[in-house]
Amino acid sequence: MSSTTMLKDRIAQQFSRAASAYDKVADVQYDIAQETLKLVNQPAKRMLDIGCGTGRISQQLLGYSEHVLGVDLSSGMIQFAEATYPSSRLSWLNADVESMPLDSNAFDGVFSSMALQWCKPLDKALKEIYRVLKPQSEAIISLMCDGSFIELDAAWKALDRSKHTNDFLTHQVITNSAKDAGFDVVERKQHFTTYHSTILQLLNSIKAIGANTLTTKQGIENKPLSKASLVQLEEAYRECYEVNGKLLLTYQVSFLKMKKQ
Repeated sequence: MSSTTMLKDRIAQQFSRAASAYDKVADVQYDIAQETLKLVNQPAKRMLDIGCGTGRISQQLLGYSEHVLGVDLSSGMIQFAEATYPSSRLSWLNADVESMPLDSNAFDGVFSSMALQWCKPLDKALKEIYRVLKPQSEAIISLMCDGSFIELDAAWKALDRSKHTNDFLTHQVITNSAKDAGFDVVERKQHFTTYHSTILQLLNSIKAIGANTLTTKQGIENKPLSKASLVQLEEAYRECYEVNGKLLLTYQVSFLKMKKQ
């Protein structure tokens, strides 16, 4: 099994485990999805929701499209979505965005919020989106970019040299990749901040939404932290990133409206 396949399996398993509780804890993901939805202004007959997760946003996309197909790498997410949002206007597919079993020029709208940052490389996913999208149609995407989790990364570096957080692509690299895929692109970047009472609450907020799977070979993941390590990490965190007694965590997000000519 290749390292890429193993990584995708880990990501799928992590999000499958998070499925049942995801919507209860994914507040910032929901806020980002709502910002992404604001960019959708072209009605569609068939819309594709890539990285649909629990299906909560797929259902909202029915306000913009006659039919929505939700696609996700996680079988657990797809099963949850199918059970939670039964509708003749919604359908679901467990598939990898980098090689979707879908016809070319099949959709007149594509939407994806907070999913494509897991694609390595991103270029392959963007080319696949271009392939399935009809000419003159738009793909609206948002994904985490460089600058996300910078506080957590800095706090860890104060304790050891191991890699504990993911590296995300820069906004410019993401934009250039979309243009290289053939899209006309309108882009912007925005940051979102969450606040947490303790370092354990902060780490659990990341784990609860399945975002603690590291995509770097040198990364250390799923390794239990000792109480002493948690105390040290919290002390390092509070030294620089405490606001009114809370620990802040940044999500830096790229928003792209991509049109296929």
